[in-house]
Amino acid sequence: MSSIEWSEAQLRLLINERKQRNTEYHATSNKKKRDFWEDIANKLNERENTNYFRGDDCHKKFLGLTKAFYTAKKYREGKGDKKSLIGEKIYKEFSTKFWLKPVSSFDQAHNESVRRLSSASSSASTHPSSSSERKSVTCSSDVSPVTSRPVTPSTIETPPISRSVTPTIPSFSQNANVINVTINYGGGIDEKHE
Repeated sequence: MSSIEWSEAQLRLLINERKQRNTEYHATSNKKKRDFWEDIANKLNERENTNYFRGDDCHKKFLGLTKAFYTAKKYREGKGDKKSLIGEKIYKEFSTKFWLKPVSSFDQAHNESVRRLSSASSSASTHPSSSSERKSVTCSSDVSPVTSRPVTPSTIETPPISRSVTPTIPSFSQNANVINVTINYGGGIDEKHE
């Protein structure tokens, strides 16, 4: 059934189920998501004493609610010309974006660290600072003793049918405390000896 009329109680049950089971939803493989929505439809049919809600209907209705929220959000921000009455009705609850994948504490700490480092990096590039200030903005993974060691090329056997390789000059890129070195060695077959 594609055009089901949803009552307030039915919408509330759909939203609450999806909200309370958000972690389960994101832990469910894509192949099993259909079962997730079927389970919600079964609860809805049982509670409302109906038999016409299907998992696909619940999924589509929830997607429609999120779309209505984003339409209302754009309208409120002055970026859209459409107004959504349903979106306005659910705006406050949906503004928490409870349906998005929960961020683990590790990911949250990582994202905050990256945000801090990138803002420090961009402010350092726009506002020159002293070397002592730059040293205080380092990540523990970037700090390593700077040592010089000889680079010896490994012997690479080139297959008999090969295009010639042009040796390139080593390129150097330096940023703060990290130096990346790329060295390309040519190893073509010496055609004079064949």
